[in-house]
Amino acid sequence: GALTTTGLTVDGDATIRTSGNNMLSLVDTSASYRPTIRFMKDDGGGETTLHSLRNENGELDVLRGTSSLKQARFGSNGDISLYNDSGNAKFFWDASEENLGIGGASTFTSGTNIEVMDSNVARLGFTNTSAGGSQWAWYAGTSGQAALFDYDNSAVRMYVNSSGNVGIGLTSNIASKLHVNSELS
Repeated sequence: GALTTTGLTVDGDATIRTSGNNMLSLVDTSASYRPTIRFMKDDGGGETTLHSLRNENGELDVLRGTSSLKQARFGSNGDISLYNDSGNAKFFWDASEENLGIGGASTFTSGTNIEVMDSNVARLGFTNTSAGGSQWAWYAGTSGQAALFDYDNSAVRMYVNSSGNVGIGLTSNIASKLHVNSELS
C-alpha cells in the first residue's frame, strides 16, 4: 500500500517494514533539496531535536540539536569529515587522494598520507599502553623546525632546525648537517 500526506505525526511506537526491494524514501521537491530526518524527544516539556540526518545535494550530514550544528559529513564521493563544537572540520578523509587530515583537510596532493595540523604545534604521537610503555611524538613547530619528543622524560631527543640541520641531544646551536651532543660509538 501507499500513504501520501503533507504531514504525519505518530504518537507512540511506529514500525515501517519493507520486503524485497521496497524502501522508505524521503523526497524533497523544494529548490534547496535538503530532506531531513530529525531524531527528537519529548519529556513532557515539549519536543527537543537531538540529532538530524540531512541530505544536501548528495552529501549526508549528521547535525546536533536545534542549532543544526554539523557533526559529520559523508560525501557522495567517499569523503568523510568530523567537526568540532565550532563547526570546523577537524578530521577529514579525502577518498580520492587517500589522505587523512587531523586538524583540517589534508593539503597533500599525491600518495597516501596522514597530515596533522595545528596553528601552534602539530604533533603526531605514539603511545605504548603496556606496562612500562612509553610515549613519543613527532612535532612541527611554527618556525620551520621539527622534533622527536620523549614525553616520559620531557626531553627533545632529535631536533631539525629550519635550515635542515639535525641535532641529537640538543635543540640549539646546530651548526652542521648532523650534530650529536654525546659520544659516538
